[in-house]
Amino acid sequence: MLRESLPSQSFLMFPKMKTCDGIADTSTNLGAQETTESTKIRREKMSLSSNEHPSNQRSLQYVLYGLNLQLSKQKAMYEKKLKSLEQKNNNLSLEILSLQSTLEQQKKWYNILEIKRRNVERAREDAEKRNETLQREMKEFYETFGELTNKD
Repeated sequence: MLRESLPSQSFLMFPKMKTCDGIADTSTNLGAQETTESTKIRREKMSLSSNEHPSNQRSLQYVLYGLNLQLSKQKAMYEKKLKSLEQKNNNLSLEILSLQSTLEQQKKWYNILEIKRRNVERAREDAEKRNETLQREMKEFYETFGELTNKD
C-alpha cells in the first residue's frame, strides 16, 4: 500500500546507485575500495536486516524519496537563480555596450571640439598678427604721408 504511493521513477535520479535487495549501495559512487569479502559480509547484513524488518526497508525508501524530492526542488531553485543571474548578466552586458558606445561618441565629440578650439586659437593668433602688421603699415604710411605733407 505504501509502496504504491511512491512514484516508480523516484529512484531514477541516482543512476549510478546499485541496489541489493532494494537497499541502496553507494560504495561504488563514493569511490570506496572494499575487499570482496567485506562487501559480501555487508550485503549479507543488509539482506538479513531487510528480511527481518520490511518496514525498515519502506522507511528507507521514503527517506530516499524525500531526498529525491528535496534534490529536485533544490535543482529547480538553483536553475531559477542561474537563469536570473544569466538575465542580469545579459542586461549588464547590454548596458556596458551602450555605455561604451556613448563613451566612444563622447571621445569623438571631444576630439572635434579640441580641433575647433585649436583652429579658433590659430585664427585668433593670425588675426592679432594681421592687426599688428596693419597697425605697423598704417604707422609707416602716416609717417611717410605726414613727411610729404609737411615738406610741401
